[in-house]
Amino acid sequence: MDYAAPDALLAQPPGTLQRFKQYPLFSDADIAALARAMAAQRMEAVRPLADETLLLDIQTRLDSRGYQLQAPLTVRTRPPSDGQRLPDREVWTPFAAFLADLPRLLSIAGAQRLHIRGRGHITVAFALGGAVPTTSSWPVTIEDQYSATWGRTDQQQRSRHVGLKVESEPVPAGSQVAGAPVAIYVDLANTEPPGDTFAGHLASHHGRYAGAMRLQAARRGLIPADSANTLVTDVVKRIRGCAARASTHRVHLFLRVSFPIAVLLGRTLNTLEVTLY
Repeated sequence: MDYAAPDALLAQPPGTLQRFKQYPLFSDADIAALARAMAAQRMEAVRPLADETLLLDIQTRLDSRGYQLQAPLTVRTRPPSDGQRLPDREVWTPFAAFLADLPRLLSIAGAQRLHIRGRGHITVAFALGGAVPTTSSWPVTIEDQYSATWGRTDQQQRSRHVGLKVESEPVPAGSQVAGAPVAIYVDLANTEPPGDTFAGHLASHHGRYAGAMRLQAARRGLIPADSANTLVTDVVKRIRGCAARASTHRVHLFLRVSFPIAVLLGRTLNTLEVTLY
């Protein structure tokens, strides 16, 4: 790189712009390095504000140009292509780089806790939770579309109990390899699913799984935010138990849950190897 070029091109006295840190921008990796530096600089500017809670606003479903809410840390991905419901494959590499960097950004900002708002795909929510697991030093809360807050520590004492219906699913006979994963379907939505795709998946994948389980809310309905702690603890206990019985750490997890619950599950299942559906 010619570090003197900016001054020459913009007719500035020599050294005016040369003294600033400069980045090449010839590849996606170059852009990621610049974004990482800009995010760190932004967190350095946030730190003197002495706000113990860092707000992260995320949006993966809508075009970011139409979603301009301001936050100290803002995450935007390209929305799904026309006619598609899932994010494009290209968004995962930069998003994974951001997740790996998130603990560093929290440290730079001097944050004591993380608060998440916005909307995103369930896979994004789960991965975001995995980046700040319960073993980290940062408590995490999530704001839903109704402005209710999930994951607050003061909710633990008055958390409402949500009953679970647990069913073991028959696994088609086959030559399961040692350490085969388990398949677990978690359905905590307030409406009935349009079809039983989980059973169809199991039937079409002979020999893939060492065990299978279905977890559903005992009663359909909106789950209150103050039930999050006990509910997630119960779900995680069942998931880990199913994996332990099969002597595996590999879980194929089929999620039909809200964004906040997906974040909280990601925080508590980070020690398992999870494939998300």
